[in-house]
Amino acid sequence: MAGQISAQHRPMPRDYSRLGVVGIASGALIAAFIAAILWGQVALWVDSQLAWLAIGVGVITGLAARFLASSQQSLSVQMIVASAAFIGVVVGKYYIFALLLKAAVTDALGAQAASAFTLFSSATYDFLKEDTGAVVGALDAVWLGVACYTEVASNGGTSTSYMLLRTLKNASTAGL
Repeated sequence: MAGQISAQHRPMPRDYSRLGVVGIASGALIAAFIAAILWGQVALWVDSQLAWLAIGVGVITGLAARFLASSQQSLSVQMIVASAAFIGVVVGKYYIFALLLKAAVTDALGAQAASAFTLFSSATYDFLKEDTGAVVGALDAVWLGVACYTEVASNGGTSTSYMLLRTLKNASTAGL
């Protein structure tokens, strides 16, 4: 029949199950870093941290892992991917801090002074050490928990999400 693809010529879906846990973790970390960079660029564009976009880091990381893991939906994969989402959020927060700091220094002191504030410079790190409270707040723990939960939910897990919610509940009752 016209317009139909015969069974012989149908593209076969790719099977990534041979990647193993290391391949899935690597893919999840790459996705988390890409999401963190996108988050940083959006934050720079609107001149705000937009902490709620940490959810996007969790979603992108979880979807990438789900794509790569295909049939390997195990607790170890979920924990690795939740860790990748955590790393992505931390990297994103630092990246946003560095971008916004450089923009503020450029506005206040000019481009020549701002050239000392690169992503991995000691000047940027010194500012981070002095004003950690401006970068990391109590609400960040909530957004981080939501990002990890979102990652696990998009990765098809239930036991890991329960553990994460329980950990957040215990941290909130302990006053952390």
